[in-house]
Amino acid sequence: MFVAAFSVRVQFALTHPHFDNIFSVRGVPYSDGCHWTAAAIDLARGNGLDGVYRPGLSIILAFFYAWLGWSPHIMTALHVVIGSLTATFIYLIAECVFNKWIAWAAACFFIFDPSQLTQIPQVATEPLGLLFFVASVYCMLRGERESVQAAFLAGILLGLSNLTRPLTLFCAPFYAAYLILREWGPGGKLPKVALPAFCFCIGVVLTIAPWLVRQRMVHGVWAISTNLGETFYAATSPQYKSWTPLVRTDADRDRIAPTTAARYHYFMQKAAENIRRFPGLYAGRVARSYWEYLSSFNLNMRSDSRIFSYPQWSGLIPAQHLFFALSTAFLLIMSARFWVSVSAFAGAAFLVSSGALLFLYRFEPRYGGKVVLAISVLTSVKRCGWRQSAILVWSLITVGLGDALFNNAILYRAVLMSDWLFSIFYLAGFYFTGRIVSDMTRRAFDQVAAPSQREMAPSNALTSILGRYTKPALNGIATSVAAFILISSVRLVALNFAGVSSKEYEGIRLSAADKRQIVSQLRERFPAMRGILPDPKRSDVKFTDPVLPAPTAPLATKTRPDVGRVTVPGALNKTSPPPPQLVIQCEALSPLIYFFPAGTEFQQRDRIFKSRPYDYSIVRTGRCLAVFPGKIPKSLRGQQVAFVGWVEGPHPEGARLGQVIQCTAIIPLLENSTKYDYQHAAIAKARVSGIL
Repeated sequence: MFVAAFSVRVQFALTHPHFDNIFSVRGVPYSDGCHWTAAAIDLARGNGLDGVYRPGLSIILAFFYAWLGWSPHIMTALHVVIGSLTATFIYLIAECVFNKWIAWAAACFFIFDPSQLTQIPQVATEPLGLLFFVASVYCMLRGERESVQAAFLAGILLGLSNLTRPLTLFCAPFYAAYLILREWGPGGKLPKVALPAFCFCIGVVLTIAPWLVRQRMVHGVWAISTNLGETFYAATSPQYKSWTPLVRTDADRDRIAPTTAARYHYFMQKAAENIRRFPGLYAGRVARSYWEYLSSFNLNMRSDSRIFSYPQWSGLIPAQHLFFALSTAFLLIMSARFWVSVSAFAGAAFLVSSGALLFLYRFEPRYGGKVVLAISVLTSVKRCGWRQSAILVWSLITVGLGDALFNNAILYRAVLMSDWLFSIFYLAGFYFTGRIVSDMTRRAFDQVAAPSQREMAPSNALTSILGRYTKPALNGIATSVAAFILISSVRLVALNFAGVSSKEYEGIRLSAADKRQIVSQLRERFPAMRGILPDPKRSDVKFTDPVLPAPTAPLATKTRPDVGRVTVPGALNKTSPPPPQLVIQCEALSPLIYFFPAGTEFQQRDRIFKSRPYDYSIVRTGRCLAVFPGKIPKSLRGQQVAFVGWVEGPHPEGARLGQVIQCTAIIPLLENSTKYDYQHAAIAKARVSGIL
């Protein structure tokens, strides 16, 4: 399973080098992806995590950035391994609870699931959070013999999952109760019975506590994720219903300081007021969200763009077609085996009964999925016992409960954490229902006994051979990974607590004389700049600074069709003279640069990304978004540079996201100096409006 998942993900990564999706634009992190990447880069440079919402993914990335530097291929490679391990754990869980046939079908669906494959080139928290989640469930299932050690490890993994994607923490009380019930027996003493549950809780607390203490010391809040305040406020608000960046305008209107603590406390207080004023409204939203969550693994539900955003990018609709096709093939194979092993009556009974449930799930959008899910849970408990299946049932229930409290039950990013549970239960329901009906048919016609689950399982010969040869290699790999994490952790601690920071030029501020000198040097060294940049000796030449974007506002994430065009101002516009007001600012060049060849089309994306008749790059500076005609050399990324250009206007998606400048020159500083290296400057060379 690991090899199959690994091969499929490598093939996807190689065939999508310029992937464009929710958190990726032409393979470069975007939106929330920028947030996690920037935090990892800062941590690897010794600047701490600053205002990152939660640390899990950024710390994992920093382990590699500290040695290799930033590259989008690192995240892709990690997701290839992460997805392969997740598929392996899903197989092991389904095999442990049900049987190998259901395990094969569930793991195959995850391996080829388009909604999971599209995560590979993106900097998203869901794949890593899901890996920790399924690994935690597996540890509890395999903890019958070494219950204390397994429970402690399960707690650590669940804590790591919530430090990456805080959705599964609501499972913790139910998992602790499960461990107590599992150990309960005649003559069992309470300390011994409660010890695994206690160790599980200790594992969760020890994992999360350091981050909570850090949040309190740095930001003054006790919160795993600092954006929970915004999300909770939106869920309780009569105006917003669910999270949107517009909630920040309420804080701006009430003149709340742009600090993490002030905004978090503001939103939490406003959320509490909303619940007191409109308790029925919030309770109704939670109930409705949870009810919809139970139908979230459904084609008709996922075809509704009002509920599931980004249908053109998510892969959720193709995933449903895949699941229906895979389930059909699975049931045909099982019915054929019953036909051959038992009788034609048993095989036909299995196919008709299980097929009826499959068609009810697929073609009855309102209640069919819920009915089949209920049947699946009941038959799973009946055939496999509550001890094995209860933990999966509780996982399915509590993941939805946690998401419904924030009215996000069926958002695209949330179902990525729960789809594996739905797929396992639906497959088990189809199989066990057909098995029950087949057994009834056998008894009615006095046929021979149906084959057992062990007899129905595939042969173990191949896996036994592979196990003998691969276990030593896997142990060696695990040891190497543990050593790498330990060494990288030591390096990050040394970088961030030794008083050494890579922000060497943070204090540089350019005076008007400095800016005039830069313009003069550009005009002198590059003749083409004389027709673009005004003579700095003119008295009417002025310098301006871009207006800072609204506090905490990320790069636009709202998608809409590309309408209108951004006017190229000044000398880059053939019909108007160069404006006398220039923008020249000095700061480190972000490594996150979006490059677009001439004529690149975007069907639906933020309007800043549009088709232009020339090659261009877009990079975010500390104060604005810079559009540069041409390709910015890789050698400049991360260096301290001076941007030279004009303010074009506010961001097309709104002034809260800052301003856009048309950039004509990017000049690096000489190493260990405050002088500029004009020899390696990036000068706009594309022909724009007939000027360059």
